[in-house]
Amino acid sequence: MTKTDTQDYNTAPTFQKMNFLALGLQAIVNAGNTLQWQELADANSVSVDASYENNIYTGCNSVLTTDVQNIQGCDGSTDTGRAQLNKDQSQYQYDSTCAQTYENEADASTQAAQQAVSQDGTNIQNQTSLGSVLFSVMSSMTSMISHPL
Repeated sequence: MTKTDTQDYNTAPTFQKMNFLALGLQAIVNAGNTLQWQELADANSVSVDASYENNIYTGCNSVLTTDVQNIQGCDGSTDTGRAQLNKDQSQYQYDSTCAQTYENEADASTQAAQQAVSQDGTNIQNQTSLGSVLFSVMSSMTSMISHPL
């Protein structure tokens, strides 16, 4: 017995090559899998960025605490003490500016990663909606084909 064209068409590899709807669903599944992995990668970035941000806050707070202790320990009643106080206050202002810069950079990085995760979720929802529409089209076409003329 030899295969007919219909039998060849109905085999899975040929059917998938010829059926644009089945190919569309397969593409959506593949894209969805990719988006899920991307969301996991972005979520991991949020975790790493948040940890990095926490380390910056901790380090900056430690430096500023030391600066405050130095200022509090100055004796402003002598010329040498006043000079040291001015030096310590300048150091505090410098360290405070640096701390704000580092903290802003770390916070921006964390927020960007959080927005990426949010966008990934939106993309997955859109893929799901697209799959639902494509499946609905397939169901309608199947229904139309199954009815005799």
